[in-house]
Amino acid sequence: MMQSSVYAEHPLRPFVSRTESWTARRATELLLDRSLDLNSSESATLLRRWGRLHAVRSAASLVAFLIFVFLLVR
Repeated sequence: MMQSSVYAEHPLRPFVSRTESWTARRATELLLDRSLDLNSSESATLLRRWGRLHAVRSAASLVAFLIFVFLLVR
């Protein structure tokens, strides 16, 4: 486990939601941990989890964008 967070000094830290910080950021931190064996089943599981979280976040962003465009041209 990492001692210090990769995002500890990130300038946008106050704007990250609690849900995102608990899920996607945690998965990213674990994937960036240098002690993680890249050939292990744990790394494959983390990568799949990160992929699902990223897909959900991307889909939510797309929906928000489409709503914005709809309201803009309405």
